[in-house]
Amino acid sequence: MTIPAIVAGHTTKQDASATTSRTITVPTNSDGDEIHLFIVTSSTSANVASSGFTTLPNYGPATLSGGEVWILKKTTASESGSYTITSASTIVSAIAVAITPYGGIHAVGTNATGTSGTATAPAVTTVLANTLRISVIATDDNPGIITVATLSGHTLLDTVTGLLKPTVSVQWKDLTGTGSDASQTAALSGSETWTGITFAIYDLAEVATTKAGVYVDILDAQVD
Repeated sequence: MTIPAIVAGHTTKQDASATTSRTITVPTNSDGDEIHLFIVTSSTSANVASSGFTTLPNYGPATLSGGEVWILKKTTASESGSYTITSASTIVSAIAVAITPYGGIHAVGTNATGTSGTATAPAVTTVLANTLRISVIATDDNPGIITVATLSGHTLLDTVTGLLKPTVSVQWKDLTGTGSDASQTAALSGSETWTGITFAIYDLAEVATTKAGVYVDILDAQVD
């Protein structure tokens, strides 16, 4: 069956200074794709939002010392232009990407946090085969520009970072089997306060084939 895939043509945004509104270019997409916005802020209580998007319940927000991690999503109708991201006054680092085919969020790991020169993307356990693992590493805005090594077995989508700005790194991995996919560590270019997030996305066709149409979409809270 088909493993959900990252659509080539993602986009990024980083604020030059604290603000309450900014735009990010719509990533390459087709009708029915799911667009995810991965957003890290430089302050807490940021109240991040974008019209038409909903917040993944576990990540709206996830905590980060001095900042927050937000993940928003929406189903696209072959869109173009830009999205406006609003917030309380803060600096935002963001990545937008389309994913297809998209059934929903099937499994999530337990967020990892720490302060060190190595960040951890937690393990995730799936009961469906052929899922797409998304691993996110986010760091706070002190001291600034941070490189994030590619996690073992993963492909780096992008890392958005800057001097005295928060960092967001999104990476992905195809999971052909089921069970626990282990936690992975990524070296950082300096000691930072970080948060690691992992979740797996499924294709609805995989559910119909392997589970006779019965599934639980953990984050979207759907049961068919």
